[in-house]
Amino acid sequence: MKNTINKALTLLLRLLRLRRGQKEAVEAEKEDRRAKIFYLDYNCSIRHEGHGEASRENGCC
Repeated sequence: MKNTINKALTLLLRLLRLRRGQKEAVEAEKEDRRAKIFYLDYNCSIRHEGHGEASRENGCC
């Protein structure tokens, strides 16, 4: 009985770790998107002397 409980707890902990890893991966992906948008806006503002996001929204970059 004790062995079964230990196995169940081990599996539960493994699942919780996997879930935490998935959440961290989602957060990292969001951060990557934010960084990419910042980079694109920054690049566009340099090319167009400060128009930045507005220019990119209009499809120039």
